[in-house]
Amino acid sequence: MNVLLAIVLIVSIVSIVSIVLVSVSVSFKNSTEARLHTYMITLPHDQWKRDRFQQSMDSCGGYFDYKQWEGVIVRERPDILKWTIDNKLGHVTNEKLKGNIGSALAHITLWDFVARHNENDHFLIFEDNALVQKKSKQAIADMMKIDYDMLYLRALRPRGRKTQIPGLLKSTYEPEVKEPMPNVWLSSYLLKPSGARQLLEYFKEHNFDLSTTIIDRAVSRAILSDPSEKMKVFVVDHGEFFGHVETKGDTRRRENS
Repeated sequence: MNVLLAIVLIVSIVSIVSIVLVSVSVSFKNSTEARLHTYMITLPHDQWKRDRFQQSMDSCGGYFDYKQWEGVIVRERPDILKWTIDNKLGHVTNEKLKGNIGSALAHITLWDFVARHNENDHFLIFEDNALVQKKSKQAIADMMKIDYDMLYLRALRPRGRKTQIPGLLKSTYEPEVKEPMPNVWLSSYLLKPSGARQLLEYFKEHNFDLSTTIIDRAVSRAILSDPSEKMKVFVVDHGEFFGHVETKGDTRRRENS
């Protein structure tokens, strides 16, 4: 009887440990005072992309009242590149790759703006290649209740540990981060001011080459390579909340040529 009891106890302990190793508990915050600010990174001449986004809202019945955050054409705004380099948020080795540089600068300047806000403020950030889905509005309401710094709403190669919320992963430290890079795409994500400040700190630590390291890969590498996991990052592991579309004629590719 004692032997049988011991076996049952061991099996129970192993089962509990297995559950702990597989899943991560998600914490929640009181969201009664939460404020949502929505921005789309876009260029004035890319009205067709904003029209495409509008069409996706019309077809799904989920509307987002967003403000435009103007993208960066490096040829027109060398001052922004200078500001970035002066603040040690990155460097450039190939000035011909202006598309990669401009894409990075658009996100970095937006993070700097977000970082100055109150922690009750949530920022929903779109690139103009995002698409709204039928579940988008409810997803934002649900995700804002989570205690997060950054939350990928759509990611290529989503990776992380499972949480108690179906379809939501917790990004965790990886000793060796290599291609194909997980958790890329920045077409739709939630960001808190705490997360924006941490991203800026990461970029100062890594001093990425913004001409050769595309911004979404730089973000993924910075987060995954931090053994302290001080930034609370979550990843939606499916495409039900937001869509993502790639176009051959986008500005980043054109400006790189």
